[in-house]
Amino acid sequence: MIQRKSTIFLLATLLILAACSDDDDTAATAQSYPVVITAQGFSLDEDSEGTTYTNGETLGVYMLEGGTDNIVPPYSNLRYYANRYDDQDYFLPGSNDSIPYFPATGEQRDIAAYYPRTVTLADSLVNIHLTEHYDYASSLLWARVNGLDKDNRTAFLQLRPALTLLTFNLRAGYGVTVDELARTVITLRGLPVSGYFNALNGHTSYNEGITQDIVVTEDGIATQSASAAVRTAATRANDSDSDEQQTVTMQVFVLPSSTTQGYTMTVEIPSLGQTYEQDIPAAGASDFAGSTEYEFDTQINDDGMIVSVQSSPINNWGQSGSISGEGEETTE
Repeated sequence: MIQRKSTIFLLATLLILAACSDDDDTAATAQSYPVVITAQGFSLDEDSEGTTYTNGETLGVYMLEGGTDNIVPPYSNLRYYANRYDDQDYFLPGSNDSIPYFPATGEQRDIAAYYPRTVTLADSLVNIHLTEHYDYASSLLWARVNGLDKDNRTAFLQLRPALTLLTFNLRAGYGVTVDELARTVITLRGLPVSGYFNALNGHTSYNEGITQDIVVTEDGIATQSASAAVRTAATRANDSDSDEQQTVTMQVFVLPSSTTQGYTMTVEIPSLGQTYEQDIPAAGASDFAGSTEYEFDTQINDDGMIVSVQSSPINNWGQSGSISGEGEETTE
């Protein structure tokens, strides 16, 4: 009887040890294929060189089921930070407990990321307000890489602007000099200033009815509710080209929109004592697509203003490319 009990105990012990060994093997297999994150920041110019981050800048990273916006739990808005080497584009996980792993069975996964990382709302939405937090909105970048798996684990993220960039090229025309364009003020009216950015698919929505004048000058952008002007790119061209010598350029990021109906721009030129107004749809911009630059070629003559618009989207952000999710506007 004693021998039989000893035999049963020995068999039970061996079964427990075997089960523990199987669990260890399963855990090791599950963590054999971690995602590798690399990222550079780009402008809207497709020919621009990428910027390497070296100061601990942080990304918000998501792992998604392949071809969907379904988050693979718990890999949601993970913090990844840039290493300090200027010859490496690898980002490091904020915590070893939150590293995304690819399934050993080979299912595909997508990786989406945005910069700078922040606290998100429900449904992975990033709150945007142009007048209260323009500095954040203007620096918002996004990218997504599709079709990764355990044998293809590196996400090469080309982070690009998520919103719409408006570039105003003010050219001195008949009877006007470039010096007389100094202190020009452009006021945009009817544009929404509050909305949300979806960190999973790059789509942008805005809160309909929340509009506010956006005032752009050579020194930057200011709004009626802002306590101080937020600096943006505003330059005076002065190279050897005679046309560019006669140009003042100002830029501002705005929310994407499927229609610009009701949007206007007012150009005030103090030195000439003149103010001109332009209906934006009539100038050639019927919508503001996300991740797109719209150039307003604005010629100022001594007797009026002529405006035409050209747009330059990011062509490789289509859903079939390695980077997907061109910004798309919806209303709330």
